[in-house]
Amino acid sequence: MNALVAWLRAQLDECEREAPELGTHAMEQWILADVVAKRAILDEAEAVCEEVRSPSGAEHYVNARARQFAYEQVIKLLAQPFAGQDGWREAWRV
Repeated sequence: MNALVAWLRAQLDECEREAPELGTHAMEQWILADVVAKRAILDEAEAVCEEVRSPSGAEHYVNARARQFAYEQVIKLLAQPFAGQDGWREAWRV
């Protein structure tokens, strides 16, 4: 997961640097991919919230694992608009 986080941060830095230079078509494609990723993040968050309602005993461990999985999924979802860029790994695809 650390490699994905480092890679994603580099992609975001690159986007920030190149944003003023993007043409209209490239910007539209990026915005649409960003919207799709954020909707998927919301779906995942809602599912985890339903699973993590009652932390007690063994359920506490299960809930902690569910949260960890959710965070990992969120990071992967955030990376999806950058799929195919240099350094992308298919293991990061959701």
